[in-house]
Amino acid sequence: GRYCVAGFLNNSLAFIFWTVVYIRAAQLGASSTQLALLQTSSSVVYVLTALFSGGLSDRASRSALARWAPVLSIAV
Repeated sequence: GRYCVAGFLNNSLAFIFWTVVYIRAAQLGASSTQLALLQTSSSVVYVLTALFSGGLSDRASRSALARWAPVLSIAV
């Protein structure tokens, strides 16, 4: 149950964050290309992080990773 709530909150907050970022960027005069590059760079970081953490999950405890993932996410 807690993992479902945590996943829901994480996805909801990500949705709100990106909605606010796009609205604010549009208010500041960002072009469509700049907005697309913003999302693309986010996706690239996500993929690179997933590749790193996937290998790490094979060697480390999943509960430890679940505890440290939010800390590392905020730090980055």
